[in-house]
Amino acid sequence: MHTPSPHALLVLRLAQPGDTLTHTRCIGFIEEHVYLGMSGRWMCGRPTRDTVRLDGSEFEVDDISPENVTHINRAPVTVIELLAASWLAKIAKVSARALAQRKQSPSVKKRTVE
Repeated sequence: MHTPSPHALLVLRLAQPGDTLTHTRCIGFIEEHVYLGMSGRWMCGRPTRDTVRLDGSEFEVDDISPENVTHINRAPVTVIELLAASWLAKIAKVSARALAQRKQSPSVKKRTVE
């Protein structure tokens, strides 16, 4: 059974239908496809105008490996990964601060109406 790499798992988590995927093909060719969805473990896509112009193929493909995706919407996947880690760290810090403040503040008792 194929076990995806952390890079492939990140690509699969981030890519949404309609995103432009830049990826490598056999012998190092670079292509772009508009992501359509999955077919088993392969990503499916429709070629962009640039790919059609350079390669000549207008057909949808169903054999894009998540391992080979280098960019999502022309942003490098490695940068997206760094930004995601940075944002997660900030969110964790803010959440921890809010939790600490909540523990320090006196509890508010609800008043009942008689």
